[in-house]
Amino acid sequence: MDDDPLLFGDLAPIRLRTSLLTEIERLSEERRRLLRMVPELHRQREVRLRLSEINGELEGLWRERRRELGRPVIAAAGAEAAG
Repeated sequence: MDDDPLLFGDLAPIRLRTSLLTEIERLSEERRRLLRMVPELHRQREVRLRLSEINGELEGLWRERRRELGRPVIAAAGAEAAG
C-alpha cells in the first residue's frame, strides 16, 4: 500500500518533517513529562503556569500546521465564545 504513488503523493506533505512538527513534538513531550507530576502540581505553581503556556503554544502550532497542509483552521470553542 505504501508503494502506491498516488497515496504517497497525497500524504507527502503530512509525512515531511518540518520545524513545526519538531516543535510540536518537543512541547508535547515536555507536557507529558510535566503531567506525570500531577500529584505534585498543587505545590508547584510554576509547573501549572508552564503547562498553560505549552497548551497555548501547541494550539498555535497546530493551527499553523493545518495552514501548512492547506486545511481549514477551526477556531477553539473558547475563542468563538469570546469573539
